[in-house]
Amino acid sequence: MVSTTEDTIRVKTTLPSLPRSVNRHAVYTKRLILRPLSVVDLKPFHELRTQQAVMQWTSSGRVDRDISETQAKLAMFLEPNDTKTFNCAICLKTTGDFIGVVGVYDMKGHFSWPELGYMIKHEYWGQGFGTEFVQACIEEYARLPRVGVVLEVPKSTLDPDVKEMDEVDELLSAIIEVKNVASGRILQKCGFENFVEFLDLDPNNDKGETELAAFRWRPVKTVPNKLTV
Repeated sequence: MVSTTEDTIRVKTTLPSLPRSVNRHAVYTKRLILRPLSVVDLKPFHELRTQQAVMQWTSSGRVDRDISETQAKLAMFLEPNDTKTFNCAICLKTTGDFIGVVGVYDMKGHFSWPELGYMIKHEYWGQGFGTEFVQACIEEYARLPRVGVVLEVPKSTLDPDVKEMDEVDELLSAIIEVKNVASGRILQKCGFENFVEFLDLDPNNDKGETELAAFRWRPVKTVPNKLTV
């Protein structure tokens, strides 16, 4: 168990250049469609965010109080904010019905790397959809064009021999509660590795802490010899 206030280090790496929603295309899997979020998703997004079984695993730990709170959340992924995140609506291929969201909702997450998140309506749990939409999302994310950057990140996210301003593979992170076993299995099936566990405040218990697990995945396997930084 470690603290996330640990030592940091600057490294050369890459990050994706995020397209506007109008320039993104839908991704089709065997049973699902992943498409950019839209204002028309407000009602089903609110339905998703008012399921306690879903929201207990989020950082807020509670359902949205009203539709205006949901609207504020949705606005984070729509124009003009659509180039700051890479979040998608998850829809059934057969009907087009909205059943969840998946994507990189924060380009500077808990560990200063982009962070993956996802939610799917409770009635669709246990049917293998999680692995299907996470795999499709991260593959599409990995295909985005890259730019060279310098990031300051916790040393725990990197190999122990990395030195200041070394070139490293970029990472995509994901953080879940340790007790959320199903979500951990999804991440591992999609190639994520658990690299650290730590304690944080429990959103469902004002006076308690919860054990979190951080995962990482490398979208770009080989960093170019020369990066524009």
